[in-house]
Amino acid sequence: MIKAESSTVIDRPTEEVFKYIATGFFENYPNWESAIVELEKTSQDPIGIGTTGRQLMNEGGWKAESTFQITDYEPEQKFSITGMSKPYFKNSYTFEPLDGSTKVTYIFEFSMDGVGRLFEPLIAGSAKKGSKEVVNNLKKLIEIN
Repeated sequence: MIKAESSTVIDRPTEEVFKYIATGFFENYPNWESAIVELEKTSQDPIGIGTTGRQLMNEGGWKAESTFQITDYEPEQKFSITGMSKPYFKNSYTFEPLDGSTKVTYIFEFSMDGVGRLFEPLIAGSAKKGSKEVVNNLKKLIEIN
């Protein structure tokens, strides 16, 4: 299993940061994750635990379509999506208020089955770099608005 974690402090209140990342996930995710080619909500329920979606990613020529479900939705505390199809992935965001600002921690988990596990060490470095890009992009996007 690959696990990459990065944090940043965003100069905005936690409520605003959570709203952009979690409540506005289906509108905003392609803005901070450049590999997203398509993203759609596939359930009719309001956004929260159990909401499902589909994404198509193109990461350096490697295309992957996956379905996912929101597995954590704790306002101003935690938001996570977890893959429902293989390969397994989980993207988690935690929010910590800091005197008018917010510390956001992003954790990316990824694992492959069978022969694919042989490639995990090659992917690990890219995952760490990608997790840093995610928090840097979020900081820029949220502080601009």
